[in-house]
Amino acid sequence: VAELMQVQEKLTLTHGRRRRKVAIGIHDAKHVAFPLKYAAYSGRELSFTPLGCDYQMNLNEILRDHAKGKEYAWTLQGFSRFPVITDANDAVVSFPPIINGTMTTVTDATQDLFLDVTGTDFEACNVALNILCQNYADDGSRIESVTVHSRGANLVCPEPRQEKMILDCRDCNKILGLELTKKEIVNCLAKQRIDAEDAGGRSVAAFIPRYRSD
Repeated sequence: VAELMQVQEKLTLTHGRRRRKVAIGIHDAKHVAFPLKYAAYSGRELSFTPLGCDYQMNLNEILRDHAKGKEYAWTLQGFSRFPVITDANDAVVSFPPIINGTMTTVTDATQDLFLDVTGTDFEACNVALNILCQNYADDGSRIESVTVHSRGANLVCPEPRQEKMILDCRDCNKILGLELTKKEIVNCLAKQRIDAEDAGGRSVAAFIPRYRSD
């Protein structure tokens, strides 16, 4: 659990620009009643028990008095309404990018995880989600998707489609000071977990996994 939280914090700190661009919530899925609703509420409209507390607070109180609220209140500065994720029973799952509710606290007994990734840029959110999913898959976890309904469209997440990038072999060799053949370039890319193939002419087509934000 500690390792899990460390990965989450590092992603939101760097890739997520201290939660301003991307925020991640990790929950015990057993306690989540689907479908979920992502909506905005005024500061006094909604109360719940946040992580680290044994009593309810409204959104304004969390931003003013809770340790995480005080640390990350700047991410919501200037807004009169705040994002909240609630489940099918209207219970608060998360107040992103600030704090989760206690209802879905992850413990040593947790077997199924639910990840919520929110932010101001879809591609940044999708990359963060793919990084986490790849991490869990490498450890033997089974990854399941969710469908997000927004503005009349249905979006399946995570979206793992690879990015195609064309590499000019002559430019590559000039930069590296080498004389690699196409086959050697393809083999070198494979060592970096990047699939590649001959694209004709002097080019190689590289297929970048969505968890590679670099």
